[in-house]
Amino acid sequence: MKDLLEPVFAMFSTQYRSTACRLVAEDDIVVVEARGDVMTTSGLRYDNTDCYVCRFDDGRICDITECMDTDLVRRVLGER
Repeated sequence: MKDLLEPVFAMFSTQYRSTACRLVAEDDIVVVEARGDVMTTSGLRYDNTDCYVCRFDDGRICDITECMDTDLVRRVLGER
């Protein structure tokens, strides 16, 4: 996780915040809609909306699928 997130977080000039705005749960699945809030070092906003589909097993997250606006990622953070 550090290798993945450290280069991304280095592009932010403010602390990244993510706020859950909707939760839906059924059986062992929880879906979280979250809104990000951060300014990049280049002066652009990176306020992505994420959707996490989390599967639980024995009370622990065992699988996460993330969906986001990948065009926003490309436009604001660049292609890597």
